[in-house]
Amino acid sequence: MKKTILLLSLTILVCCIAAVGVYLIWGPRIVDTLKHTTLSGMLVPGNIYTVQLKSAEIPAKYMNKSRWDIDGSAPDCYYQIWWRGNKIAESPVVANSLLPHWGRPDNNISNILNTGKGSAKIKVNPNDFIVIKIFDADPLKSDDEVLSTEIPVKKLLQGSNFIKQGNVSFVLNIVEYEDNDK
Repeated sequence: MKKTILLLSLTILVCCIAAVGVYLIWGPRIVDTLKHTTLSGMLVPGNIYTVQLKSAEIPAKYMNKSRWDIDGSAPDCYYQIWWRGNKIAESPVVANSLLPHWGRPDNNISNILNTGKGSAKIKVNPNDFIVIKIFDADPLKSDDEVLSTEIPVKKLLQGSNFIKQGNVSFVLNIVEYEDNDK
């Protein structure tokens, strides 16, 4: 009887471990890591927020290639923000950088977002997703996609959101749009 219970328990444990492994390998890959820093609260459904990438960290090599560009230089990065199936923002290109930075260096979120370059406005619905795409601009051929990731709006907070997907990480800044009716 004890052997049967032990064998049954072991079988259930192995099945649970296998199910978790299958989910982790083939399950949805939205965001590997999402950390919040410099926060001022949750996003309020129905309110409008300004969204912009502040910076990113790009891997030294492009996929299986030894370098990003034919001349050996780092990627020329820009990003797009997609919301509800529409491209709503595109940043300027930051040339030759594995650490592209968009916005002002003073780290003041309001100042960064007031530049207007690459920023977008969204009206929060907790069921929405924001899609972030980062590219390496290439004048000789089509641009290389560095990253495309889908982020659930309900997981984001006001302030700086650190997001890591695979070997690419970036900081997504979100501030409440000043014209929200109070």
